[in-house]
Amino acid sequence: MHNLAKLHIKGIGVPKDETKGLMWLAKAASCGHPIASQQVAALQSLQKPQ
Repeated sequence: MHNLAKLHIKGIGVPKDETKGLMWLAKAASCGHPIASQQVAALQSLQKPQ
C-alpha cells in the first residue's frame, strides 16, 4: 500500500493522482506501516493552525 501511494503521488506507471496516493498512504498507516504513519502525522501537522 505504501508503494502504491508513492507510485500514484509521483505518477510512476500510473496517472499522477495525489488524492489516490494519499488514500493509499492513509490505508498503509492504518494497517501499521511505520513510515506511512510518520508521513501521515507530518502531513496532519502541516494542516493544524499554528
